[in-house]
Parts: sequence; C-alpha cells; structure tokens
Amino acid sequence: MNKTVAILDDSPIVIDATKGMLEPLGWKVVDLGRAMTAPMVIMREAPAIVLVDVNMPVINGGEFIKFVKAKVNLSVDIKFVLYSGASARELRTLARETGSNGYICKTQNAADLDRALQALLR
Repeated sequence: MNKTVAILDDSPIVIDATKGMLEPLGWKVVDLGRAMTAPMVIMREAPAIVLVDVNMPVINGGEFIKFVKAKVNLSVDIKFVLYSGASARELRTLARETGSNGYICKTQNAADLDRALQALLR
C-alpha cells in the first residue's frame, strides 16, 4: 500500500507538525512547496493522498484541487483532501463544490489523522 501523503500548506509550522505526526507511523510526507510548482511534484511523487490547505495566499485550496483535477494528467489515482482549521460543515460543503475526495480538520492528534488517512485508502 502506498503510504505517501503530500501536503500543500502555506504554514511551515503545519507542514512540520504533520510530518512529525505521520512519519513515526510509517507515512512518507512530501512537502509540495508552492502551489505553482506543486502539480509537477505530485506527478513525480505520485502520493496516495494530497492534503491541501484551504486558505492560502496565492490560490484557494479548493480552486487548486479543481485546477489539478481538470488540467493535470495524473497516471495514478490520487485522493485530494481539504486539510484545514475551518469547521467540518464548511469543509464538507467546499469538498462537494470542488470535487475533492473529502476533508480532514487539522488536528494535533496523530492517531486521529492516521485513522482519517487510512480510511481514505480503503
């Protein structure tokens, strides 16, 4: 099973915290860097899941997901997931509107995050 998760977030603190939670649990975490170069990294790394922050300065996370799904030729099935501190209600609506594969509310609990990611892979 591919346990690679990529993350697109404008906060280095969130990226480091996510890596710190997931890597000890056997996940490979890839920092996608900036939104403009992220599609190339996604194609190269072929992660199972891409976590995308909603509120970023250059592009909204939902718009990023719509763009990648429409314009980037992905050779593997990748789950695009909104990853935000917004409310579950807001994220659920945005996930539906953007065609993302779901949402995860940002957490500091590694077990909860791992469980949510595992569920996406089933």
